[in-house]
Amino acid sequence: SVETSPPALLRRFGLDHAWRESTTSPRQERDVRLAMLLLDTESLTPHPAIDEPTFVALVEKGELRNLLGINRHTGTTWFSREGLRDLAGALALQAGILQLAERDTLPTGPQPDDSATLLRQRLARAAAVGYRLDKFLRLE
Repeated sequence: SVETSPPALLRRFGLDHAWRESTTSPRQERDVRLAMLLLDTESLTPHPAIDEPTFVALVEKGELRNLLGINRHTGTTWFSREGLRDLAGALALQAGILQLAERDTLPTGPQPDDSATLLRQRLARAAAVGYRLDKFLRLE
């Protein structure tokens, strides 16, 4: 069986690499990474905007290192405020759009309406732990 999701189709035809290689600025590169990530997260259940374990698993993926500005210095792993804002904000927006598109078919439990609240909580938690990745992900 051939995978037909948007990210799989892009990869199948080599367009994911061509898209990345055509970027000319760091901002464009970030936007492409974010777009590819959103293609991958669209079908995640539960959605990472409304489910903390799914969000943590997504953040722990190595491919998000550049998007989040993750770096290690003197034994501590940090991430950028802007990277988290972009990632978490895009996921919250995606969850809201998915809710509008599928209003009557969403399962019970946390709803994407909660994504704005969770976004604010995630951003506040990140600031409270000084953008330390281990503390943000509650690994320490």
